[in-house]
Amino acid sequence: MKKVILLIYLFSICLSLQASNFVDLGKEIRIPLPKNWQVAGDSGFYPFQIINDALTAELLIYKSIIDKSEAIHTNQELKESVDIIISDIIMTLPEAKLLSSTGKIDDNRAIFSLDFISVDTITNGQIHHRLNGYLYDHPNGEQILFTLWGKTSNSSKDLLHKEILLMQNNFSFYGESNGRLFQTNSDVDWKVLVVILVLILAVLLFFRKHKAIESIQFSEDSHFWRCSCVRQNHMNNLLCKRCGQQNNIKESV
Repeated sequence: MKKVILLIYLFSICLSLQASNFVDLGKEIRIPLPKNWQVAGDSGFYPFQIINDALTAELLIYKSIIDKSEAIHTNQELKESVDIIISDIIMTLPEAKLLSSTGKIDDNRAIFSLDFISVDTITNGQIHHRLNGYLYDHPNGEQILFTLWGKTSNSSKDLLHKEILLMQNNFSFYGESNGRLFQTNSDVDWKVLVVILVLILAVLLFFRKHKAIESIQFSEDSHFWRCSCVRQNHMNNLLCKRCGQQNNIKESV
């Protein structure tokens, strides 16, 4: 029975996609536009607003650039950032209540989804929110975050919520991004590497040369004499062990 329900649901999604026209926004993102929905205002600048004809639901699309100094590199950092969104944005809404929080890594992007409700202070009606975030790594080290914030009135949320899910779940970004999320720059900076190797080599040569100098330094010990051939001999040796010359140095009395 569950399989039948799942097939019916997938079939309905396929029909919805066929009935939806895909719209390009900002020359870098694409999203399906369900029937009776339209883009409000200029489709060339963020944030974008997509509304239904009855004006009982909307989807807002924001774009944020995260500087490389503040980029998110791990799943834990992503979780902490989402927690900040929950505490600093969502929970500040009137009578806000978080219903669910999920996230996953999907190929070249991270996706997090937040379901929550709040109250409209003008009508006192309940608003159902669905916020999806899509995080991409940019090749220059920055990161791009797209936030798709859907809102519906509680009275009509069932159908409209499915349409918002349709748009969010089929969102795509075709701008420039890394092929894998949280990709560290594994490319070696060969100029830096060469400098480091040269410094290491210079240090090694310095110590090797210093050690060699120490090994041939003339001894100041009075118990040795040095021949003209540079060989050092003990004072008990009258002849040089290298060249056979006689020790002409007289011991001091």
